[in-house]
Amino acid sequence: MGAVYRAIAEDSGETVALKVMKGELAADSQLVRRFVHEARAASQIDHKYVVPLLDFGELDGKRYLVMRYIDGQSLEQRLQARGPLPVAEVVRMTAQIASALDALHRAGIIHRDVKAGNILFDTDGAAKLTDFGLAKGSNFSTLTRPGTIVGSVDYMAPERIRGAPADSASDVYALGCVVFESLTGQPPFQGKTLFEVAGSILGDEPPDPCAARDDAAPELGTAVLMALAKDPQQRPATATAYANMLTVAQRSP
Repeated sequence: MGAVYRAIAEDSGETVALKVMKGELAADSQLVRRFVHEARAASQIDHKYVVPLLDFGELDGKRYLVMRYIDGQSLEQRLQARGPLPVAEVVRMTAQIASALDALHRAGIIHRDVKAGNILFDTDGAAKLTDFGLAKGSNFSTLTRPGTIVGSVDYMAPERIRGAPADSASDVYALGCVVFESLTGQPPFQGKTLFEVAGSILGDEPPDPCAARDDAAPELGTAVLMALAKDPQQRPATATAYANMLTVAQRSP
């Protein structure tokens, strides 16, 4: 919905990320509401592993968001450049993003678009969650039409494909897909079309993501797949509980 620029804040001289809504979309009231909705969702969260929103508003008919500039790659870019990440790095990143997700969930916000492209690494190597354009909050107005599914299908939980609303369990599922991709270089389910991917998510079991990893403990693959259970009740209760499972599994002899 917007173009993102690296910019300089006039008052502080700080480098920031400036997201400006595309001009041709400004006439669509639904999209304008979603852009404002993103600002509202981001403004509610103050967490060290969430990219902070610094300001938002409208100027000369253009709506904008000002965010902290993260001088580093996204997880998606890192995987494209380097391939699968070291296990220790994946476990550390999972704990950081899980902490961010649990903060959202405690605030009544579901991200709905956890994916490799929405995880950024700063210069210290810390992972940060960004992009609240699809977030859903208990106090937000409904922006999605009935029967419409939003999000990235590679990271979409089975119940969401069947039309159930997103919740914390579907965010945990998406985090599990990110972990799987970080270990293997690709999402857990493949297909030539979106329909084939969706069919695999509904009917197939994902392979062991650590089968070809020499740096993974034997129990880690099983722990990773816990978040990808078809039944949301069988997934870890929270994102942090999932991250803790990975930490324990990797430390096991």
